[in-house]
Amino acid sequence: MPSLRLENSPRWVSVKGEGFELRITKLTGRLTSLVIHGRELVRTGLLPNFWRAPTDNDLGNDMPQRTGLWQHAGKRQQIVSVEAAQPAPQVVQVRIDSLLPVGAASIQTVFTVYGSGDVVIDNHYRAGDDPLPEMPRFGMTMTLPAGYNDME
Repeated sequence: MPSLRLENSPRWVSVKGEGFELRITKLTGRLTSLVIHGRELVRTGLLPNFWRAPTDNDLGNDMPQRTGLWQHAGKRQQIVSVEAAQPAPQVVQVRIDSLLPVGAASIQTVFTVYGSGDVVIDNHYRAGDDPLPEMPRFGMTMTLPAGYNDME
Protein backbone atom coordinates (compact mmCIF):
# COMPACT_ATOMS: atom_id res chain seq x y z
CA MET A 1 0.00 0.00 0.00
CA PRO A 2 1.16 3.55 -0.61
CA SER A 3 2.25 5.68 2.33
CA LEU A 4 0.09 8.42 3.82
CA ARG A 5 0.90 11.93 4.99
CA LEU A 6 -0.67 13.07 8.26
CA GLU A 7 -1.06 16.78 9.04
CA ASN A 8 -2.28 17.54 12.55
CA SER A 9 -2.98 21.24 13.11
CA PRO A 10 -4.74 22.83 16.09
CA ARG A 11 -7.96 23.15 14.03
CA TRP A 12 -8.07 20.04 11.84
CA VAL A 13 -6.52 16.71 10.89
CA SER A 14 -5.69 16.02 7.25
CA VAL A 15 -4.69 12.70 5.72
CA LYS A 16 -3.26 12.69 2.20
CA GLY A 17 -2.64 9.67 0.02
CA GLU A 18 -2.29 8.85 -3.66
CA GLY A 19 -5.22 10.59 -5.33
CA PHE A 20 -7.17 11.48 -2.18
CA GLU A 21 -7.28 13.72 0.86
CA LEU A 22 -9.64 13.80 3.81
CA ARG A 23 -10.03 16.38 6.53
CA ILE A 24 -11.60 16.17 9.98
CA THR A 25 -12.39 19.40 11.84
CA LYS A 26 -11.44 19.24 15.52
CA LEU A 27 -14.12 21.69 16.65
CA THR A 28 -17.00 19.44 15.52
CA GLY A 29 -15.28 16.08 15.12
CA ARG A 30 -16.77 15.80 11.62
CA LEU A 31 -15.19 14.50 8.48
CA THR A 32 -15.77 17.70 6.49
CA SER A 33 -13.92 16.97 3.26
CA LEU A 34 -13.08 13.92 1.17
CA VAL A 35 -11.48 14.76 -2.16
CA ILE A 36 -10.78 11.90 -4.56
CA HIS A 37 -8.97 12.70 -7.81
CA GLY A 38 -9.87 16.36 -7.46
CA ARG A 39 -13.60 15.83 -6.75
CA GLU A 40 -15.18 16.72 -3.40
CA LEU A 41 -17.45 13.91 -2.18
CA VAL A 42 -18.75 15.48 1.05
CA ARG A 43 -21.30 18.28 1.29
CA THR A 44 -21.95 17.98 5.03
CA GLY A 45 -19.73 15.72 7.05
CA LEU A 46 -20.33 12.50 8.92
CA LEU A 47 -22.14 12.91 12.21
CA PRO A 48 -23.37 10.32 14.73
CA ASN A 49 -27.11 9.76 14.39
CA PHE A 50 -29.49 8.16 16.89
CA TRP A 51 -32.83 8.99 15.27
CA ARG A 52 -35.02 7.79 12.42
CA ALA A 53 -38.28 8.96 10.95
CA PRO A 54 -41.19 7.55 12.97
CA THR A 55 -43.52 5.07 11.26
CA ASP A 56 -47.29 4.87 11.81
CA ASN A 57 -46.72 2.17 14.44
CA ASP A 58 -44.19 4.42 16.20
CA LEU A 59 -46.73 7.23 16.33
CA GLY A 60 -49.29 4.83 17.80
CA ASN A 61 -47.00 3.84 20.67
CA ASP A 62 -45.73 7.39 21.37
CA MET A 63 -42.19 6.61 20.21
CA PRO A 64 -41.43 10.25 19.21
CA GLN A 65 -42.29 11.52 22.70
CA ARG A 66 -40.70 8.60 24.56
CA THR A 67 -37.39 8.62 22.65
CA GLY A 68 -37.28 12.26 21.53
CA LEU A 69 -34.15 13.04 23.52
CA TRP A 70 -32.17 11.03 20.92
CA GLN A 71 -33.32 13.16 17.97
CA HIS A 72 -30.60 15.82 18.24
CA ALA A 73 -28.06 14.01 20.44
CA GLY A 74 -25.49 13.62 17.63
CA LYS A 75 -25.72 17.27 16.60
CA ARG A 76 -25.34 18.37 20.22
CA GLN A 77 -22.39 16.17 21.12
CA GLN A 78 -19.55 17.85 22.99
CA ILE A 79 -16.11 17.04 21.59
CA VAL A 80 -13.71 16.06 24.36
CA SER A 81 -10.67 15.20 22.26
CA VAL A 82 -9.49 14.55 18.71
CA GLU A 83 -6.28 12.55 18.48
CA ALA A 84 -4.42 11.42 15.38
CA ALA A 85 -1.72 8.75 15.13
CA GLN A 86 0.15 7.00 12.36
CA PRO A 87 0.96 3.47 13.58
CA ALA A 88 2.43 2.55 10.16
CA PRO A 89 3.38 4.57 7.05
CA GLN A 90 0.26 3.23 5.28
CA VAL A 91 -2.23 3.67 8.17
CA VAL A 92 -3.59 6.72 10.02
CA GLN A 93 -6.09 6.59 12.85
CA VAL A 94 -8.11 9.57 14.06
CA ARG A 95 -9.99 9.08 17.34
CA ILE A 96 -12.77 11.45 18.41
CA ASP A 97 -14.14 11.21 21.96
CA SER A 98 -17.43 13.01 22.64
CA LEU A 99 -19.99 13.40 25.39
CA LEU A 100 -23.65 13.08 24.43
CA PRO A 101 -26.37 15.25 25.98
CA VAL A 102 -28.32 12.17 27.07
CA GLY A 103 -27.81 10.42 30.37
CA ALA A 104 -24.05 11.05 30.64
CA ALA A 105 -23.49 8.82 27.60
CA SER A 106 -20.45 9.10 25.35
CA ILE A 107 -19.36 8.02 21.90
CA GLN A 108 -15.96 7.32 20.42
CA THR A 109 -15.53 7.49 16.65
CA VAL A 110 -12.37 6.10 15.08
CA PHE A 111 -11.49 6.79 11.45
CA THR A 112 -8.86 4.36 10.12
CA VAL A 113 -7.45 5.52 6.80
CA TYR A 114 -5.37 3.18 4.64
CA GLY A 115 -2.93 3.99 1.84
CA SER A 116 -5.30 2.20 -0.54
CA GLY A 117 -7.84 4.99 0.05
CA ASP A 118 -10.13 2.86 2.18
CA VAL A 119 -11.64 4.58 5.22
CA VAL A 120 -13.09 2.40 7.99
CA ILE A 121 -15.24 4.11 10.62
CA ASP A 122 -15.94 2.50 13.99
CA ASN A 123 -18.36 3.98 16.53
CA HIS A 124 -18.37 2.87 20.15
CA TYR A 125 -21.28 4.00 22.32
CA ARG A 126 -20.96 3.98 26.12
CA ALA A 127 -24.09 4.35 28.23
CA GLY A 128 -23.96 6.42 31.38
CA ASP A 129 -25.58 5.45 34.68
CA ASP A 130 -28.90 7.18 33.95
CA PRO A 131 -31.72 5.01 32.56
CA LEU A 132 -32.61 6.01 28.98
CA PRO A 133 -35.37 5.08 26.55
CA GLU A 134 -34.50 2.84 23.61
CA MET A 135 -32.31 4.35 20.90
CA PRO A 136 -34.25 4.46 17.59
CA ARG A 137 -31.10 4.16 15.43
CA PHE A 138 -27.34 3.96 15.74
CA GLY A 139 -25.48 5.18 12.69
CA MET A 140 -24.10 8.24 10.94
CA THR A 141 -25.45 10.83 8.54
CA MET A 142 -23.85 12.88 5.79
CA THR A 143 -24.84 14.50 2.52
CA LEU A 144 -23.13 14.29 -0.83
CA PRO A 145 -22.77 17.15 -3.31
CA ALA A 146 -25.52 17.61 -5.91
CA GLY A 147 -25.25 15.28 -8.88
CA TYR A 148 -24.60 12.07 -6.97
CA ASN A 149 -27.79 10.09 -7.50
CA ASP A 150 -26.63 6.47 -7.29
CA MET A 151 -24.61 4.78 -4.59
CA GLU A 152 -22.98 1.38 -4.64
